[in-house]
Formats: sequence, C-alpha cells, structure tokens
Amino acid sequence: MDNRELLELAAKAAGHILADPIDSCIPSGGVWIIDARGHDAVWNPLHDDGDAFRLAVKLAIDITFPDPSLVMACCGSEEKGHWHKAFVNDIDDYEPATRQAITYAASEIGRSMVDQPLSRRWITPAPMPGATPPPRM
Repeated sequence: MDNRELLELAAKAAGHILADPIDSCIPSGGVWIIDARGHDAVWNPLHDDGDAFRLAVKLAIDITFPDPSLVMACCGSEEKGHWHKAFVNDIDDYEPATRQAITYAASEIGRSMVDQPLSRRWITPAPMPGATPPPRM
C-alpha cells in the first residue's frame, strides 16, 4: 500500500471527506480534505503531530511501546471480534514511528469500512466505569 492509499483509507476511517475523490493526493505529501468549516485543508497524520493525535483520539487508538524497538497502535472491540493493529519496528525516532503506527491502524479501519453498512462503520469505545454514556444522536 502506498502513502496515498494509506492516507485515503485513514481519512475515510476518521470520517473526513476528500476534497477531490479522484485525485486528493498532494505531491509533497498528504491529502486534501474538506474540514469542519467547509474549507479545503491539507491532512497528513504521517507528518503532522496534530493530525495524528486527533486521528488517534477520534478512533480511540491505543498506543503502546511493548519493546524499545517497537510501537504498537491498536483499536477495536473484543465483543465484536475485530481488532485493528499496526506495528512499527526498527525505530530510529519514536515520533514518526508513532504517527506511522496510528495511520496504519486507522487505514485498517478504513479498509474494513468498505462494503459495510453505515451502522457498522464506527467503533464505539467501551464506557469508563461509573461514566454516564453520551446521548445518542
């Protein structure tokens, strides 16, 4: 999978709308999306800490460092039986490796969304003990 496909699938998982579904890729990296205000915006969680962080939060991606040379990003539901995991090893720098693991995990979610009904597209994180669940929309 090239960076274009990776970013487009991750954007799909995050619920972003591509500004140009045919050619959303930017030669310098990233993809064009329509932001919350309706403006075109460059989105690249592989290189932008903020984009990667918002992606991890939105999809409830857990990030762990089980070994000094490994970053793992995962999310999903044991009850529903689907887990999406991404591993990045041989790390020289933890920040780009972490962004890469987040984007890979999100792209796997995006890949799983293809041909699924809308009701199955979103991963709902488990409620915290004692927390009141948010109202349904």
